[in-house]
Amino acid sequence: MKPLIDRLHEKFSDKEINKADIIPDIQEWKLFLNNLPEAKDSIDAAFNKYQCRMHYFPWYKRLLVNFLGLCVLPVEIFFMVKSNQPVSKMNKGTAILEKSRDVPVYEDTFPKELYNEYNITVVENFNKKFGILCKEARKILIKCIKRHPFNFFFIYFVYMELAAHSHFLLKYNPEATIVYVNERNIASPVITRLYENDGRKLISFMHGEYLLQLVQGFMTFSRYYIWDKSYENMFKWLKCNMGQYIVYTPGKLQKKWKFDGNVTKFYCTYYLSGQSKESILCLGSILEKFEAQGKKCKVRPHPRDIQYTKEILTSFRNITIEDANKVSLKESLENTKYVIGLNTTVLSEAYVEGKQIVIDDLSDRGRFLDAKRRGAIAFKKEHLLLSELL
Repeated sequence: MKPLIDRLHEKFSDKEINKADIIPDIQEWKLFLNNLPEAKDSIDAAFNKYQCRMHYFPWYKRLLVNFLGLCVLPVEIFFMVKSNQPVSKMNKGTAILEKSRDVPVYEDTFPKELYNEYNITVVENFNKKFGILCKEARKILIKCIKRHPFNFFFIYFVYMELAAHSHFLLKYNPEATIVYVNERNIASPVITRLYENDGRKLISFMHGEYLLQLVQGFMTFSRYYIWDKSYENMFKWLKCNMGQYIVYTPGKLQKKWKFDGNVTKFYCTYYLSGQSKESILCLGSILEKFEAQGKKCKVRPHPRDIQYTKEILTSFRNITIEDANKVSLKESLENTKYVIGLNTTVLSEAYVEGKQIVIDDLSDRGRFLDAKRRGAIAFKKEHLLLSELL
């Protein structure tokens, strides 16, 4: 039952939330947030966060996912009835890191100072989100059901996360649990409360650069590590309630290589990251102009960005297409003069390494202006625009 619901939810969520081709109305988001009721406790905050996610869904999809939540309710009640095991006194100085299935590589973004604070165990929890709740989590779930008895999909989300963290608490009994790729997690406010009620912490950190995004609204952690002070303002705008913000520099944004004096084979490299079909077609013609001037170019698709493979192969048939799975980022940056992109962390990584970064203001003018309006961090660094190169 759970894998089926997860697959259906991912299909609907990804389509509704990750609308890369649609520029959002920021003022509409602001009005929506201001019209939500004030969150008086963690359950209110979690439900507001749920509302932020459902904001993207048309009514018929809301009805469908709520029906799916109703179908699984008997299973949740079955486990809830069996749940009554209290959590033991914490093992102080210990923490677990929940390794994400979506982003399994975390080492280049993990806050290294946490290793000095805790003895950390890395765990995978992909199949533990259906099972026994600890006694403390059971109380929270009952309160959520009483307050929102007919919001079955909300209850399903909260139950899954309470079950996962009950497993952590009962098996490892840590002082802190560290998670990432959790910015959209509807249950983060109640999970944070679960930990803090017992003097523990729920900690998270950025795993990539962010734009202002409604689904991150009401995010809550005991401690949240950010790459730049400006993100604190972004999350406060989204009514996130962090116990503490800590600015740090992740490994991927620390200088690692020396490129001074290298002769570069390529004039520029474009780092694709969620471009629309139309944008890809436009980029093909732009890079062809450089090639016509004798300036050799290459394009590097994101390793997970395979949505428009056909368009990439067609648009860049006369351009070198670099395979991110075979060519390391170091090699890629080393052999290019200009690093071009929009909404990609590579721009920041290249900037740290002393490369000249170029923000694409031509292939999709709307997305360019949207990225600037939503606080893309690359705009705060010294940069050129693609139109200037032309």
